Amino acid sequence: MAAPRTQTLSPPCLNVTVGSNTENEREFKFAKPFRIGREADCEVCIQNEYVSRHHADVVFENGAWWIVDLN
Repeated sequence: MAAPRTQTLSPPCLNVTVGSNTENEREFKFAKPFRIGREADCEVCIQNEYVSRHHADVVFENGAWWIVDLN
């Protein structure tokens, strides 16, 4: 008899919109954790003096998306 399979569910897609007006608005879709910050290695890069180089992580835990402040 084979062992029962454990079903791993992917997180639901998260739509993210960045921008202060429609002229500079950018849209992203994520199905896995991502980082927000000023650095080029961040999936959502925001060039603003009030945003840290690595500002926040967005993770999926306990059935919900969460923003984790890195400061």
